[in-house]
Amino acid sequence: MATSSRRQSVVRQLGNDESNFECPLCTRPNVADKWMVQCDVCESWIHFSCAGVDNTISNKPFTCVRCAPPPPPAGSRSCRSTTSSVRAARRELELQRLAEEKALQERLLKERQEEEEAMQKRVAEQEQERRKRAMQEKLELEKQYIERKFDLLRAELD
Repeated sequence: MATSSRRQSVVRQLGNDESNFECPLCTRPNVADKWMVQCDVCESWIHFSCAGVDNTISNKPFTCVRCAPPPPPAGSRSCRSTTSSVRAARRELELQRLAEEKALQERLLKERQEEEEAMQKRVAEQEQERRKRAMQEKLELEKQYIERKFDLLRAELD
């Protein structure tokens, strides 16, 4: 009975006169091993030594090497690990992009603050210069006033 659901392996001890089971993995007589295990997929009977199992296989599912999927080539990755690696790489790239974007925003903000501080400094310097000129103009006007007043007083005395 071929079934894809997992079950405990069927194990059979052969008698000396039994030969109706054919091990598909070797050309030895079936009684070469006292025990055989049945593949859960193709239901073939396989010698314990050919299957590389012992009597503990009766508690576990068993699939022969002909029915088991081939292992991936050395150095290759399964689809799942490749997909997760791609996802991890994409996530890493996205994190790197976000970090670069944040660094750029911080740099632009710092430059903007520096420009604003420089502008405020220029405005303060201009204001200070304007006040200095206004003070000088006021001082000049007062000098002129005092000089005229002095001229008037002198003219009265003459």
